[in-house]
Amino acid sequence: MYWNWASGYRHLVMNFTVHGADASASGEGYLHIGSRNCGPEDGLALEDREACELLNTPAVSLDDIDLANDAVSLDVGRLLEGLDFVAPVHDTETFEVIGEGPGVECHSAPSQPDCLDVFGNLGIDMASGAADSTQNAAFLVAR
Repeated sequence: MYWNWASGYRHLVMNFTVHGADASASGEGYLHIGSRNCGPEDGLALEDREACELLNTPAVSLDDIDLANDAVSLDVGRLLEGLDFVAPVHDTETFEVIGEGPGVECHSAPSQPDCLDVFGNLGIDMASGAADSTQNAAFLVAR
């Protein structure tokens, strides 16, 4: 999927609702994992370069899998492990941070605290965009 505001590509998108402990407050969860720095800010991805600077694509290596009988699963619990489910609340007009509430926010940016855990759970190094399948805890074989 093309990611026009970041001049990149999204590989994993998960949007969901986050409820507070007392269920009276709720927020939104956004995981948009994708390649970054793929083109100029005001241009198209790969318009002025051969490849994205940060691939941010999970690598998956599963042993003893029989694709005729087994399935590959994304374990959401493992993907979200380590998150506190608290995210910034933004003013709808200015997009300035005005507080915090229930939520998750990771648009593949190092400045977003939730990205560090999510990227780690996927085995992706945030600094380089490189993936290590041995560190990916989120994908598994479902039998």
